[in-house]
Amino acid sequence: MSRACLHTAMRDLTDAEIDELLRTEKVAHVAVVDGDTPYIGPLSYVYADGVIAFRTKEGRRLDAIRTNPRVAVEVTRTGPGAAEWSTVLVTGVAQVMRHGSEAAGYVSQILAKYRAAYGVVEHMPDWLIDPGASVVRIVPEEITGRGAGDTRPGRF
Repeated sequence: MSRACLHTAMRDLTDAEIDELLRTEKVAHVAVVDGDTPYIGPLSYVYADGVIAFRTKEGRRLDAIRTNPRVAVEVTRTGPGAAEWSTVLVTGVAQVMRHGSEAAGYVSQILAKYRAAYGVVEHMPDWLIDPGASVVRIVPEEITGRGAGDTRPGRF
């Protein structure tokens, strides 16, 4: 009996593919170091002008960023097949921002992204959504992307 195996050819993403994936995907995972323990969690975000920004409340993530601002962000898109995916990894330095015009600008961009994606049409003033949240801006130091999806029968 013969079994066909799938081989997935991995490749580096182009700069245009990386930019498009970061701009359009809905969920990122941010990794921080809390003391000597890695901590990772999902979040909604925006990628604009080469910067990743998100909102978060007080807690473990913000405490860790304030202590050690070096972070990693991962964004993945999967295709219909099990071997079809693209992922981008961003490493950089996180900056915690409170209220102010720059922080409000990021919040407006985040709200616009998710309103457009999910069809939410009501208007909510940016800072009324969660006035206790902080905006975190990540300035990338390195951005890499890999993808797979070229499958060929009979290969491991």
